[in-house]
Amino acid sequence: GEIGAVVLLSARVAEHIARNIKAEMQMPPRLYCLSSRIADAARAAFAPHAPEIITSPRPDIAALLQMIDVPAPGLHNIMSSADSTR
Repeated sequence: GEIGAVVLLSARVAEHIARNIKAEMQMPPRLYCLSSRIADAARAAFAPHAPEIITSPRPDIAALLQMIDVPAPGLHNIMSSADSTR
């Protein structure tokens, strides 16, 4: 399958993933970023055609996971799916 979204926890990882994804020509439609600094790095790394970038309201993992748990329209809710398998 295709990559539907990528969670970015650091600017360095954003740059690394962008370099590898661009080489494979498989751009994810959505990036979830832990902070605005990481989002800025992702925009620069994926330029000129950055995917949708969503930034956590606070730079902590709990806020990022909560944001992913209430996904954008059309995005499969990965947290609810994980809960239903327990």
